[in-house]
Formats: sequence, structure tokens, C-alpha cells
Amino acid sequence: MNVPADYWLLIKTLVVMEGVGKQLAPDFDVFEVSAPYVRRFLVNMALPGSWGPEVVRSITGWTSFLNDVPRQTNRLLSQMENGDIKVNIVDPATETLAKQVNRAANRLIQAI
Repeated sequence: MNVPADYWLLIKTLVVMEGVGKQLAPDFDVFEVSAPYVRRFLVNMALPGSWGPEVVRSITGWTSFLNDVPRQTNRLLSQMENGDIKVNIVDPATETLAKQVNRAANRLIQAI
């Protein structure tokens, strides 16, 4: 199991803090004291109230986008068919080949 570096640093920090706490107050257990706060945090993270609205907004945005795609695609294709939009495809390899053919044709013409 690989643990991300940030989590290793967090774990190391917690262990060091627990060790310092044991030296300062041997009967104090930082994990026991923090358990209710950690539990509450985890419960809040699991409840849809904390992440649900963002998911709903994202789904709404994607739904709107996916509804618009066919209409936009049809409009673009119609504009291309009417000649309102021109599409130029540039391929460097094709340009190089065209220049070489042009040079060869010029040489051939000059030779004739």
C-alpha cells in the first residue's frame, strides 16, 4: 500500500505530537481526546449536505452542456455546408511535401 507523501508527513507529525504530549502529561491521550472531533468530521464528510450541492451543480451543468451539443453541432455543420465557416487543416508534413514538389516542378520547368 502506497501512502502519499502528504499523509506520511501528517502521520509523522501526529506521532511526534503524541510523543511530546506523553512527555508533558503522561496520563493525557491525544487520540482519545480528539476521537469525537475526528468522528464528527468523518460523519460530516459522509453526509450529502457537505458535498451534495456541488454534485448537483456539476450534474446540472453537464446536463445543460449535453442538451446543447446536438443543437450546436447541427448549427455548425449547417454553417459549414453554407460556406459561412471555412475549416483549414494544417499539416506540417504536407506543407513540407508541397514545398519539395513545388521546387522539383520549378527545376523541371527551368530544365526544359
